Amino acid sequence: MSTRPNCLISLIKIKKQYEGHGKQALLAAIGSNMDYNKVVIAVDEDVDIQNIEDVMWAYLVRGRADKRAFIIEDVPGFYRDEMKDHWGRLAIDATMPWGREAEFERKRIPGEDSIDLSRYLDL
Repeated sequence: MSTRPNCLISLIKIKKQYEGHGKQALLAAIGSNMDYNKVVIAVDEDVDIQNIEDVMWAYLVRGRADKRAFIIEDVPGFYRDEMKDHWGRLAIDATMPWGREAEFERKRIPGEDSIDLSRYLDL
């Protein structure tokens, strides 16, 4: 699990073992630290959790946005938060749909890592 400094986002990378595993991992992560896990995102093993663009790519490409995010309302945040500004949690399952992994596998162009775009573009 990666928690970004000065941020309330926790990113977890899992190897899904069964349907619902992503959601279960999200709930476990939220429960592990109620003060600092305001947003938790679960991704598959092929996603770079150090790259937020890659994490968001997984969420946006690997299934329905409305079915893979959920809010846990009225969960206390910081213990000194009298106004309840930091209550509630957002959980996002950005993993591939169970049983349909081949459809959502990251597509790669053979040899793409060896291409030097500066040879072809004026950068």
